[in-house]
Amino acid sequence: MATFKFFKDYFFYSDEKYSALLLLLGIIATVVGTVATLSLFGTWSIGFWAALVAKDMALYMASIQTFVLLTAVYIGVSVLKDYLIGVLTIRWRNWLTTHFLEKYASDGRNNYLDLSRAQELENPAQRIQDDINLYVEQGLSLSISLLQSIITIVTFITTLWVVGGSITIASITIPGYLVWVAIAYAVLATGLTHLIGRPLARLANEQQDLEAEFRSEMEHLANNAESIAQEHGEAFYQQSLRNRLDEINRNSYRILGIRINITALNSFLQQISSIFPYILAAPLYFSGGASIGMIMEVGFSFSQIQASLGLVSTSYEFIIRFFTSASRLDALEASMNHEELSSQTRIIQILQTPSSDLSVHHLDITVPSNREQPTPVYIMRDVNLTFHPGENTLIKGRSGLGKSTIFKAMAGTWDHGGGEVFVPDNHRLYFLPQKPSLPHDTLKVVLAYPEPVETYRDDQYDAALRDVGDMDDFIPKLNCKENWSTQLSAGQQQRILFARALLKRPDILFLDESTSALDEECEAKMYTLLQHKLPSTTYISIGHRSTIAQFHDRVITLTADEDRTVHYDEVNRFARSYA
Repeated sequence: MATFKFFKDYFFYSDEKYSALLLLLGIIATVVGTVATLSLFGTWSIGFWAALVAKDMALYMASIQTFVLLTAVYIGVSVLKDYLIGVLTIRWRNWLTTHFLEKYASDGRNNYLDLSRAQELENPAQRIQDDINLYVEQGLSLSISLLQSIITIVTFITTLWVVGGSITIASITIPGYLVWVAIAYAVLATGLTHLIGRPLARLANEQQDLEAEFRSEMEHLANNAESIAQEHGEAFYQQSLRNRLDEINRNSYRILGIRINITALNSFLQQISSIFPYILAAPLYFSGGASIGMIMEVGFSFSQIQASLGLVSTSYEFIIRFFTSASRLDALEASMNHEELSSQTRIIQILQTPSSDLSVHHLDITVPSNREQPTPVYIMRDVNLTFHPGENTLIKGRSGLGKSTIFKAMAGTWDHGGGEVFVPDNHRLYFLPQKPSLPHDTLKVVLAYPEPVETYRDDQYDAALRDVGDMDDFIPKLNCKENWSTQLSAGQQQRILFARALLKRPDILFLDESTSALDEECEAKMYTLLQHKLPSTTYISIGHRSTIAQFHDRVITLTADEDRTVHYDEVNRFARSYA
């Protein structure tokens, strides 16, 4: 169970375990100090009330001085406790977030990609951002509260047992009856709270998902503003957002109703508990068995024990949120188990030497398997292709056939299926997708992506933008940080792709409809640019326009049977056309 697993991983197995345990011990020490100070307040109350009853000014002033000292100590210990808890919260959250990020997006794992494809788990990003924060904050808070409650019960139960005395009912003497009343009181409060708040766990989980969906819809509206405006889709998204907001509000009102009921219950119990111990101890006072100071100490001790025993009832919603977050994180970690997300069989990528051919043998490509669909669903079957150095190839076929997935298999980002991909281990491969990833950073970072910006010189950045054409105006903006996905048109974004290729100079370049946003004249210029600037680069293209065939030596047209078995129609030796 993640509730304890993440605690154990951090405090006993992480590289921060010693500092974490030291902080935890410091927190425990401050908790003990807090309870000890509260205990002294209980003892102090005896002298204070005795001074008032005796009208002893000297004793009264001494009690006030003691109160000021105890208050200063209590505040100091409390502030130190909160500071240590705050530091530990920040460090634990940072470690746990890093732990999940390394699994979510790390070299060779690509769990973020598998989770996106499998679509078995909702909102993984929100779980990493929000649920980790809730888990750490609520977990530490509840753990410290539980520890403080236990120490408080142990500290004050003796006072309540001894000073509270016993009671005789129908010839039956019950020793320490106030202790048993406090326990019964807390059990009743906890039971009623759980009865009322039981639906909170489900509703809290639904609320987090609904909020994430609403935020995602807003982000989609912002990221696709141009196309939505051109299609006049404002009314559609306005209605969609209203519908999602209505769902959030309906769920919020359900949660609010439960919160109000719990608040009403806790307020009632709190008011009753403020007078209840004095009512129970009154017979002891009126019989002369206890002084007013002792009665006040009994009341103070009862309230401390009752509050500690009633931790579940007073913190019920926080407990629910903690366990909900722990469950969501547990599900996220389980889903990032690569074996679970992948198919039973995998496409194997083999680095080969000394051959410089890139080839796929008996490649079967399937959709990602999941619990609901464990049986393989084929995209393509029995794909066999070989690409020789210096022989540029165009792959064609109907939309939706799975051509792009062949590229993904060769890139090693799609292993669902079977067969083998042989990649020359001394060759650098680079892929140009239809729509590039544009980091929100400087234009230099965008061009160098995913390599560090220092990889290339300023003159290389300038030359790359000039070579791809119609991008000279952006050269003065190379050091400007912008949201380039909105600043650049679709055609300009594809020019950025070619500028990256010119900088990286790969041995094999894959173009997956990388000129679809360009007109035919610009498209021809881009391919001519590759031939002139990267003469030693072999490029393999996926495209639908017949006009790009002239820039390739081979054209392979793919078709598939009903069982998804692939067939080939190949034409060789198209003459290159140089402008």
